[in-house]
Amino acid sequence: MTDIDTAVAEAELGIEIENFLDTNLGKYLMGCKEQDEKDAIEELLSFDPYKYTSLGELQTAFAHIQEKVILARKVHGYLSDAIINAGQAEHIIETYEDS
Repeated sequence: MTDIDTAVAEAELGIEIENFLDTNLGKYLMGCKEQDEKDAIEELLSFDPYKYTSLGELQTAFAHIQEKVILARKVHGYLSDAIINAGQAEHIIETYEDS
């Protein structure tokens, strides 16, 4: 695959992702991400570290709260990265076409 083929594929993927995020399912997933973050913040605000008898229990409980947000942020990051890469790929394509 040539550089221009890769750029075209990245640009197409970015467009697909932008279109997906405008669908009901895309909006739902991003809404779930935001709600997961709000829920985790609320859980942290009411978190009572003194109810745990060992450091291991405390760490496990805290990690459980974090896990609720980490996956959603990763997925959002992957989608955002693909959109950014698409913009860069479009620039490469334009430069290639101008030469």
